[in-house]
Amino acid sequence: VQRAVGVDTVPTRAIEQILKRRGFGFGKVAILVGGPDWPTSVTCGILQMSVPQMLLGTLPVYFASIAPQTLVGAMLTEDDLGNDTKMWVVIQTVATGFAAIAQAAASGVAAYAVTQTVERHHEELSQFREDHQKVAELTQREAAFVSSLRSVSSW
Repeated sequence: VQRAVGVDTVPTRAIEQILKRRGFGFGKVAILVGGPDWPTSVTCGILQMSVPQMLLGTLPVYFASIAPQTLVGAMLTEDDLGNDTKMWVVIQTVATGFAAIAQAAASGVAAYAVTQTVERHHEELSQFREDHQKVAELTQREAAFVSSLRSVSSW
């Protein structure tokens, strides 16, 4: 699981550093809301982060994703729009656009926070960690396998 998350990579370590910060900074909430779901959740578990704090930090997902997408779904299921068909089509289009923009914005802010952390702390984040020894060995074996595969399959 740690290999799949990439605990030995600089971007994942940047996410770890942001998530370990006290409080609910903009970058932390952006990662919880707009970051990749599975790696973020697993990273929180690996770091043994406080579940209530992580749940509280994800509450803005309601406004960035859940509410707009629920509105879009509700609009798309409406068969009988009555005399106000044009108005409902506009509302559907606006709701769809808002849902897409809100999710993209959350992901963009998360990517920005990770990038800023990598730029500021690249040397620290690149350092080898003893607790990631087995993951590093697996990464090296995989790199050797890929190299061998390329050499025997090149024409």
